[in-house]
Amino acid sequence: MNNSEIIVAQSLIDSLSVGDKKCLKEIYGDKWNDILEPNVFGKKFKEAVLNNKLKGVKHIGIRSTGRCDEYEKI
Repeated sequence: MNNSEIIVAQSLIDSLSVGDKKCLKEIYGDKWNDILEPNVFGKKFKEAVLNNKLKGVKHIGIRSTGRCDEYEKI
């Protein structure tokens, strides 16, 4: 993720409530339509979370009711 993507992502994460569990599309809401390559972006987002470039969020795995990575606000 580039610096501006990190800033937007962190802002969206910060607006969540502790304990919220959401997939990336739910975190981004209306902004998700601006993502040109969702699969590529999803991999970058997950990597940023796992490498602690984004704070206050953790990857909890693939959602059982659909094919998306789920994240939890901590």
